[in-house]
Amino acid sequence: MSFRYGLRKFLKYPEKYPQIVVFSDPNAVIIRDLFPKSIFHFLILPRQFTYLRPQLAFKSDKFREAMQEYIEKAIDIITEEFNQQYEFIDPSTKLWDHIKVCCHSVPSMKNLHIHVMTTDLYSERMKNKKHYNSFTTKFAIDWDELPLDANDPRVDNVEYCKQLLKQDMIFEGANFGCHFKKIKMAIEERFKNTVRVKETLQTNPNQKETFESKP
Repeated sequence: MSFRYGLRKFLKYPEKYPQIVVFSDPNAVIIRDLFPKSIFHFLILPRQFTYLRPQLAFKSDKFREAMQEYIEKAIDIITEEFNQQYEFIDPSTKLWDHIKVCCHSVPSMKNLHIHVMTTDLYSERMKNKKHYNSFTTKFAIDWDELPLDANDPRVDNVEYCKQLLKQDMIFEGANFGCHFKKIKMAIEERFKNTVRVKETLQTNPNQKETFESKP
């Protein structure tokens, strides 16, 4: 079976993947992204409209409203796990301001899914320009943009969407062009200047290892 159908097993047999599936009910499944592009990265897999592109699926206001509940649940999970493991160096920083909810305009997987993730992009799985631009350009359709306006080229212009992945990489207002190693260094520096591991984990290496070993 094509890798593009790799999410289907979590919809069909969520009970078989307890390390990956964090929530399941008759309407949706929430999983940890197997290739997370940030320190926290979850996918919401709706059971309805599973083979529709997000541009079509979320034309339904009723369906979009129903999925909002699961987005909030995923954010709650991120908040709980973040607060267990990390803290912001600046105590006035709000985690809510560092969470992204989006769908890719040209999804790589067949089953409809919503990304809910922290915006740090600090991950070993962030390996190339395509990965980076898929979350930092208009290729990623922010949840608040859905449903898209009818004249938005991302509705049905696949080639336009794919060109967005080829744009120069922009980080914190600076143009890094195609220099992926440099942008990775900048991402790491920002992360380390923004977030730190909680002291309780620093003094208990075994506990820290447990968190880091999660899929």
